[in-house]
Amino acid sequence: MSSVHKKIVDIISNLIELIKFPAVVLDKKSNTILFNSIFKNIFLDNENNEKKEIILLDIIQSQENKEKIQFFLNNPSKSPFLANISKDLLEPFIYNLLNLLNALEIKTTNLTSINVVYKNNIFELILIRLILSNKELFLAIFISPKAMDTENINNIVLLNKEIDFLNKKIEILASIINKVLTTTKAFTETLLLDGYYKDPEVSKNLISIIDKEAKEGIKLILNILKLKETLNLNRQRINTYDYFLSIAQNFNSKVIDFNTVNSKNVLFKYFIQPNLPSVSIDTDKFTLAINNILDNALKFQDLDKEENYIDFKVVYESNENYINIIISDNGIGIEDTSNIGEPFKTFSSKSGLGLGLYVAKNILKEHDCNLEINSTPNKGTTFTIKLPV
Repeated sequence: MSSVHKKIVDIISNLIELIKFPAVVLDKKSNTILFNSIFKNIFLDNENNEKKEIILLDIIQSQENKEKIQFFLNNPSKSPFLANISKDLLEPFIYNLLNLLNALEIKTTNLTSINVVYKNNIFELILIRLILSNKELFLAIFISPKAMDTENINNIVLLNKEIDFLNKKIEILASIINKVLTTTKAFTETLLLDGYYKDPEVSKNLISIIDKEAKEGIKLILNILKLKETLNLNRQRINTYDYFLSIAQNFNSKVIDFNTVNSKNVLFKYFIQPNLPSVSIDTDKFTLAINNILDNALKFQDLDKEENYIDFKVVYESNENYINIIISDNGIGIEDTSNIGEPFKTFSSKSGLGLGLYVAKNILKEHDCNLEINSTPNKGTTFTIKLPV
């Protein structure tokens, strides 16, 4: 052990023994480096006491809380900066502890708070990122255990989910606004700086794209504002053939614009089976879901290929009483489909927020649709949506 590392361990070891709550020092993998006697008495049984290495996540009961803790350890910068947290919002003990850490030249850069349940007691788990001599560690403190009955524990879990969902919506809205502004700025700069405003035809195409980006961004923002863990659908029975034909024709216009701007020839083919049975859907939300999948098929084309295509097929499977909506392409493909539909999970180095499929997946789920994704890297992707009749 180096002298610097030993000094770090000695300083923090002495410090956490002074903390009146269970306290533990972790690395990024949640391995416990140090813990105080209070933590040992509450959380560690005889078997655990014999272990040389203790992983904090093994002690946490809820999978959701495990994921929250690991997310903070991996991405502390995405949690609030201490400088932005009011003294009034921090428990006095934590506020004084932060001042003590700073006085000891242990830099505290980020902090988060998570409610965790352990053996029917609820703790406020405070996680603090520590920087000392260029070494990154994390201090975890379990504050104020209170006996909780099952009903109160469930209420805490539900409240945490609502807060997480609200935070996710705020992050998504900020990202959508940033995307729309960035895209608009890029095309306006092309018009102004490159002199394309002098060419009426090119100007018209670029302005048309800016207009569509803005409209789609506004529509997406409005849908995200309305988005709940359970969506409220305004269902209506529709003429299914006319509905899907309209989606196909509108997307065909978008492909034409894409080809014009990029000097490419992406071929869009569609087939809508006549005499489709009627279905009851929320047309605004369902259209958004289908368009998001189609937009991704266009966005992730492999333009180095000689031929690029997107197929859109809608057919009725009478045996299963489903309408199959099939969107396939020969684009770049997806290497790992397991995270598809999670916010900010992108599958390409191309720019993207990972929000389109997140929104689509939520909408399709509320319509009781089954979504299947088959993809091969560098060959293409097929989305199959089974819409119950």
